Amino acid sequence: KPNNCKTLEGCATQLPINAIAAFALAASSAPKSLRHPGPKHRGRGQATVATRRCAELDAPSYKVVPLEGRGLGAVATRKLQPGELIITETPVLAYGDDFGPAELERQFSALDEETRESVLALHDSYMLDGEKSLEGIVRTNSYARNSDSADGLLCPRCSRFNHSCSPNCEQSYNEEASEMRIYASSEIEAGTELCVFYTEVRQPRAERLQALQASFGFVCRCDACSAPSRESDDRRRRLLEIDEQVAAMAAEDPERGIDMMHEMFQLLDKEGLHLNFVRKRGCFNAYQLSFLCGKKSEATDWVVKAYEFSMLSHGPLHPDTVT
Repeated sequence: KPNNCKTLEGCATQLPINAIAAFALAASSAPKSLRHPGPKHRGRGQATVATRRCAELDAPSYKVVPLEGRGLGAVATRKLQPGELIITETPVLAYGDDFGPAELERQFSALDEETRESVLALHDSYMLDGEKSLEGIVRTNSYARNSDSADGLLCPRCSRFNHSCSPNCEQSYNEEASEMRIYASSEIEAGTELCVFYTEVRQPRAERLQALQASFGFVCRCDACSAPSRESDDRRRRLLEIDEQVAAMAAEDPERGIDMMHEMFQLLDKEGLHLNFVRKRGCFNAYQLSFLCGKKSEATDWVVKAYEFSMLSHGPLHPDTVT
């Protein structure tokens, strides 16, 4: 499940203030409870990583069940809050441009029997004559290492989370910890299916459907795709336009760039897209643009918001949050 969503990272790196300075400012400006997450810290419904892991072990927040027309899927067993960690998993297989089928087979052979069986139980949308292949399973179920990478990581448990074009969860890979994590991106009621995204959900419906069919072999029937809407397509298309245009605003018109970030938030809200990692980067862009305008107080407000959204989408120990 490659994370093909375009991010604002490219825009951010073209602006003159770097990420280290931004998040250092966030750390000094944020309330003490946000700067130093402790056992009692919750941060908009968050718990610490240790607390969440205990919660996952003692009272699992999801279960995998058969879903009509969707195969197996993850369903919430209790109410979840935005930023709540649902699952942490270390990848069992990795692939990339330098990894051929032989390397995949070598990695697979090194796994224990139970893990090998969990891998082979996954769907293969590239089957030929009804026969699964390890390469097909990995290509069907892998998550991207990061948004700018074609390298894939296979996490059998995380692979049970299905796709939605209006996801209520988001995946995040922590390179330093070698862990894939899935966080709730909105408030979720017990019994609700937990969905991440497999493709760029800010594309119009027709483009999303084509991408999902080509890469994963299924026709998306999520709520966003089941009720076609020109207004929805226009909003999502505009979100991508803002993504592409914001970098130029640093040199051309920083004030206009800040207005575009406000517009982005309004569009995300209207569309019901709970993409906290996108909001994080939007806030970071607005921080940089505000700094260019000499609006240091507004810049501080924006970067603290970026820090909070990073907590929600990546957790307190992710490099994007602690750098």
